[in-house]
Amino acid sequence: LYLWCNNSARYWPEIPVILAILIATVIMIIICLNVRKTTRASAQYASRRNSVHISTMVFEQACWFTGAFYITWVPYLAMQFMWSSGK
Repeated sequence: LYLWCNNSARYWPEIPVILAILIATVIMIIICLNVRKTTRASAQYASRRNSVHISTMVFEQACWFTGAFYITWVPYLAMQFMWSSGK
């Protein structure tokens, strides 16, 4: 536990957080693109308005999820980088 919480190390303790941010962002982009592709393919079987609405809802939900993630972790990372650089 001490090793993980040791802030005297130069940047490596933040690597898991940075990776989590990148992975969550990539996963949300993939989900949005797949939903968009699926709704376009199924548009011929449903009303056009409804399929676009579902795609928009998924995109908005992905933005809320990743936005909350960025609001939580980006300031923390900035603080950790400033603290470890001595500023």
